[in-house]
Amino acid sequence: KQKSEDTQAYEEFLRNAELLVRKLSEGQSLNGLPIQLQGNREATTLYNNLIEILAGEKVANGITESAKEYGDEPLQLALRLDSLIREHANSDWKNDEARVREVQNIIHRTLGKSREVTIAVFDLIKNQPGY
Repeated sequence: KQKSEDTQAYEEFLRNAELLVRKLSEGQSLNGLPIQLQGNREATTLYNNLIEILAGEKVANGITESAKEYGDEPLQLALRLDSLIREHANSDWKNDEARVREVQNIIHRTLGKSREVTIAVFDLIKNQPGY
């Protein structure tokens, strides 16, 4: 009986290992997020919210599409925004109106979306302690 239970446990372990290898080879982390976002809390927050924000803009414009139809667009935008904000915004940018405008311009140029989307993303960035 013990041998049978050990065999079953080992088979379950192998199935889980195979699943893990498949996820990693497909570019997904264990929690379902793309591997590129691991260890970057700010970019992960952007990514999670960009899916909803971009989908909301399409619905507001009268075009209904599911968020899954965007593919990697939210991932690429989140990584690009994260990189640009870290590169161009100094540590006290939130207290300087000129720097705030610069960050808003970076967001608008990167996304190429409406003013409402720019403001929504700016609010996300402004409220994250890592920026």
